[in-house]
Amino acid sequence: MLLFAEVGGVVGQAAAGSMWNNVLPRKLEHQGLNSTVIADVLGSYTFARTYPADIRSKLITAYGEAMHDMLIPAIVFAGVAFIAAFGVKSESIPRWSRRGTY
Repeated sequence: MLLFAEVGGVVGQAAAGSMWNNVLPRKLEHQGLNSTVIADVLGSYTFARTYPADIRSKLITAYGEAMHDMLIPAIVFAGVAFIAAFGVKSESIPRWSRRGTY
């Protein structure tokens, strides 16, 4: 069971990284930011603090929209996993394997 959790985590992180690299630049462009600002922010998000308040508010909006777009598939997959968990058969541990353990 742990193997499935680990594989699911790796696949989820890969999907999230791919979505982040594709969705965030589009959202930044949609906010009307120029390519220099987009390149700076994609290189290091901490660099966004150095911009004036009007640009920073556009950055915050773009990040929020990108996170919203990423959250929708995550909630769908979590719901499917939750429902699938009800179909997993519960196995009990044999008594002989519990002897001597505390």
